[in-house]
Amino acid sequence: MTDESAEQPAPGGEAPPAEEAAEPSNARVIAVAVVVVLLAGGWFLMSHFAMDTDTGDALGEALGVALGLLLVISVVGAVVTGRRKA
Repeated sequence: MTDESAEQPAPGGEAPPAEEAAEPSNARVIAVAVVVVLLAGGWFLMSHFAMDTDTGDALGEALGVALGLLLVISVVGAVVTGRRKA
């Protein structure tokens, strides 16, 4: 017996779905993490030293920047993945 289910179209005459969205490579994940850390660190340095903000406040601002960047990256990734599937 041969397994022909992979070759047959799905019900309704549609072709089987293409490969799922590939996971990002380790290099890409590391590059994004480095960029986020550098930008948040730069924000901390600018806030703490240039604008003379207290250390705790500057750390909070830097954390907010990092989380905001991760949110933007997540939304962009979702949009790009959604367009690939459509």
